[in-house]
Amino acid sequence: MTDDTLSSTALLTINRYNQVLEKEALSSRIHRIFDLRRDESRLVSGLFLHYFFQGFGLALMLIIANAEFLANHPIHKLPVVYMLAAVILLIFGRIYAWLEHKLDLKRLFFTIALIILCLSVSSWAGFSFLDSAYVSFGLIIAYRVIYLLANLEFWGLSATLFDVRQSKRLFGLISAGDVPAKLLGYLSASLFAPVIGIQNMLLIGTISFLLSVLVMNRVMSQQKLHAGGAWRSPGASPA
Repeated sequence: MTDDTLSSTALLTINRYNQVLEKEALSSRIHRIFDLRRDESRLVSGLFLHYFFQGFGLALMLIIANAEFLANHPIHKLPVVYMLAAVILLIFGRIYAWLEHKLDLKRLFFTIALIILCLSVSSWAGFSFLDSAYVSFGLIIAYRVIYLLANLEFWGLSATLFDVRQSKRLFGLISAGDVPAKLLGYLSASLFAPVIGIQNMLLIGTISFLLSVLVMNRVMSQQKLHAGGAWRSPGASPA
């Protein structure tokens, strides 16, 4: 090797090392800003994304459900659908309580996520193949059920992954994914529903729920769930 080649190699190595140092410094700064430990960053980002995709799907469903109901039914029927939704929510709440005693934590949360996905797929299929007047009535109920189950699943999962001290620090951070998701969902429904149609917007919402299931499955595969919180990575020894 010539001296010029060695000098170029050395400079390239130094530049790469400096880039690594800059990334490490930026990462440390971000961790300090959010009061986040290094071993928590992957878990927190996974839960943030999981809640983001859930929030986006819920926002689309809410806008579409209300718009379609008011387009197909008189306003005085709105209390009726909400009273019916309240009864159905009680039923699904009892189903969730029953599943809590029958399934382990991972199966419980995965089952709830699949129920949410099935309700979303059913809503999309209903608008595609059935009379919108009937489907719009059921869509408001489906939205309320999905909203209930999504909150039970997300906060139940979070409670099994963090202890009390971590919860105080991190619950606000992971739940922040809901705000930009719903803002994006409301804007998307308003802008694109007249262009691509209700069915396609519901399909996008269904895809968002599917992504939330995939992210949740990845989070659960990387962590052990504990009924009392205090997560640790698989293979890690107890403290």
